[in-house]
Amino acid sequence: MVTALLRCTELGRFCTFPSAIAMSELTWTALRGHSEWIENCCFAPDGRLLATSSGDETVRLWDLTKPGYPAVAVLSHPDSYAVWSCDFNRDGGLLCTCTDTGGVHVWKMPKRDREGNLKTSEGHLVRSFCSKDAHGFPTSLYRCRFSPCFNYLAACGVDRTIKIWCWREYDVFQATLVGHKNSVEDLAFAPDPDSHLPNFQIASCSRDRTTRLWTGRVGGNDLQCKILQGQGGPKWALAVSFSPDGSLLATCCSDGTVQIWCTRTLTEPRVLTGHTSTVWSGSFLHTAADRLVLATCSSDRTVRLWDPVSGKQLLQAGRVMSGGADPNIEELFCCRLSPDGRLLACCANDNNVYLASIDGKF
Repeated sequence: MVTALLRCTELGRFCTFPSAIAMSELTWTALRGHSEWIENCCFAPDGRLLATSSGDETVRLWDLTKPGYPAVAVLSHPDSYAVWSCDFNRDGGLLCTCTDTGGVHVWKMPKRDREGNLKTSEGHLVRSFCSKDAHGFPTSLYRCRFSPCFNYLAACGVDRTIKIWCWREYDVFQATLVGHKNSVEDLAFAPDPDSHLPNFQIASCSRDRTTRLWTGRVGGNDLQCKILQGQGGPKWALAVSFSPDGSLLATCCSDGTVQIWCTRTLTEPRVLTGHTSTVWSGSFLHTAADRLVLATCSSDRTVRLWDPVSGKQLLQAGRVMSGGADPNIEELFCCRLSPDGRLLACCANDNNVYLASIDGKF
């Protein structure tokens, strides 16, 4: 907590920092197999699996402990045209996915045998939900996320709401957060692993050009909603991400900037500048060297790593490429840092996901 307060205090000193240009060519490995664009990816908490969700109606699991990072399982979603999002739960035993037809699915992940190989036959669908609008029709979902504790998951999308499911073996409870005036692009649960109560804090961003911070208790009547807005007026944010200790919130914006908010004070954000086009995704990592790093990717075809506390740009990777990569990649949709700090993953519009080693760089 001392670290969190220090970061919040430092953030209050300045609003905008110039970017330090440090060009670096990372060596990328292309993971091939999807036949349509890859919208989202996520690492398992132990860093040994990567899940990718795609417009080809599937989620693929890639084994990061094996040479070449082979695909070891395919989770098919035949009831949809696209799987927009995927997310592991806290212990990595479950994966949730959401689709353009309103489906939210929870999958049990396969375990490993004594030789470290995944028992792919053990993975299976545990439960499915359906997100419906006020008229009872299924609505397309953009993002789904597990909460850091308890059996909660949330999803957001076209119907302007955030739906929360609290599911158990024999019981399903649904709560709906209402307030956004347009489609909700992304959401994130604040880390709260020590909580013993069913409380939550969720950040969300929408096409209505607002970023909101929701605080409350599932099933309670004490919901609070705070709209985040800096002096520059409302910005269209495409993605939100909390730092591992929950002290900072990053919002990735369509104007090429990234806003860093102190969640304790919610005062004027720090603005990271450097990207020249829409920033689609952001991912925090607390490194083994006790350093906080933020990765972002953009339509400008670069991936940048930042120190979100000082505002300094640590690394700028030029065009994502490997031996057989498409030299005309136009979009980088999603980037993620592995929890063990070894790898950076990036999803591109050429139907591939790219991995680069950053082990020891930070």
